[in-house]
Amino acid sequence: INKEGWFITNNHVMDGGYSAVAYFDIEDQESNQSYVQLSVIGGVYNNKENDIFIGKLSNYYKIEEHYNNIVFTEKYEIGTITYTIGYPNSSLYMQINQGTLLEEYKDIYGKINNNYYLLSDSYIAPGSSGGILINDDFEVIGITTIGLYADNEKSIYLAGGSVPTHFFVENIKNLNEENLKLLTELY
Repeated sequence: INKEGWFITNNHVMDGGYSAVAYFDIEDQESNQSYVQLSVIGGVYNNKENDIFIGKLSNYYKIEEHYNNIVFTEKYEIGTITYTIGYPNSSLYMQINQGTLLEEYKDIYGKINNNYYLLSDSYIAPGSSGGILINDDFEVIGITTIGLYADNEKSIYLAGGSVPTHFFVENIKNLNEENLKLLTELY
């Protein structure tokens, strides 16, 4: 989410982990590998109810030249075009799927703790978790979290749910490495 190596994902992606590694399809000049492997140093924010984790990667300088500015917005309108960006069904390649923002959706747990998802018919499946939901202006409006299906067999896709930026945008404005904790301290 910035040039210092901070990232955001779903809490359920990191939950229970004692260590984590991120792989980037970028040549590592130092090790002559065809990819760059960066360790997760730790996190500053983990929220199980909102399913958000904010952490930091080690040695981000190795890939910072590939960073593109990311804009987060809390503004969105039902009916607008959306895109999910991620790795659904554990795809080896990033996928971008177009859809429409359908509604703000509360499941049974959301009704208890006032959480909600942005529902879009942009495709989300297992493996999409921690990806992004963007609008037509390439602004992030949510973090892809859950696919909703009509049956237990997951054969009839209904919509994908994303945690709206409203639940985490304040936490990314003032990231501070002094608050960084090891994964073992967070979980």
